[in-house]
Parts: sequence; C-alpha cells; structure tokens
Amino acid sequence: REIATADAIVRGLDWLASLKVAVINLSLTGPANPILEAMIGRLTKSGHVLVAAVGNEGPRGAPQFPAAYDKVVGVTAVDESARVYLYANHGDYVDFAAPGVNLEVADHKGLIDKVSGTSYAAPFVAARLAVLIDVPNVRDADAAVEALAARARDLGAPGRDPVYGHGL
Repeated sequence: REIATADAIVRGLDWLASLKVAVINLSLTGPANPILEAMIGRLTKSGHVLVAAVGNEGPRGAPQFPAAYDKVVGVTAVDESARVYLYANHGDYVDFAAPGVNLEVADHKGLIDKVSGTSYAAPFVAARLAVLIDVPNVRDADAAVEALAARARDLGAPGRDPVYGHGL
C-alpha cells in the first residue's frame, strides 16, 4: 500500500504552482485534510485546475478527497462499454468519467499489466483539460471545465448525475 503525507502532497503542489502548471492531476484519495484543503483552495483561486480520482470505495463509499473538495474536478472510471467501474465511488463530486477499467500499462519491470481504478481514469481528463488551458487563469480554468462538460457524452441518467458526472 502506498502512502503519502499531506505535507508531501502540499509541497509537491506548491512546486507545481511555482512552475505555473495549469492542470494538475491527483490520482490519489483519502480523508479530508485541512492543510490539503487550504492549498487546493489557494491553487483554484489562482486559476489552476485540479483533477482527482473519486475513489474506489464502492457506490456507497464515503466522499474521497481531494476530489470532493470544491472546484476540484472529480473523475470516475468506466470500462470499454462505458459502464462505471464496480468499485467507483458515487456522489455529487463526480464531474466526469474516463477509461479506467482493465487498462494495459507498463509495470515497474517494463512488462504489460492490466489495472483498474479511478486513479487511472483521472489522467485522461487532466490531459484533455491541459489542451484547453496552458497557464493558470481563473476565467480560462472555468471555461475549460465548462467546455469539457459541454462536449462530454452523457452516460446514465440524463444530464449530470452522481455516477458519471457530466459524462465521458
């Protein structure tokens, strides 16, 4: 099991902010943390877009952070048929869905492995947003997320929903 401290994550986020990275992916989940929440608030107020995995605790799992923080783009995982990942969290903090089930990735030995989870889906959304915004700017950040929402393919219940967000 991999563990990162809030302090280490905040230092990393501060470093990325100093480099003016517009879109930051956070493929991690955990409980609420006031230090991380404050840093995320600072970054989003400065026009950075933060994208995070919604978690793999199941449909009734407790909200996972940082995805559940205000202004963070929460991403769930879907399979090749656009069905939600069995263990994905559901909630009003799900903004988008992206591929994240049985993905082929290189392992630490350079061999191909199959993985699943919302952490693997989040980078797809982060990459798409990074095409739309290249420097931190509040207006451009909001516009990029709105543009992605407008282009998302609706899945599940019509409109935004707690399983797929705006869609794929």
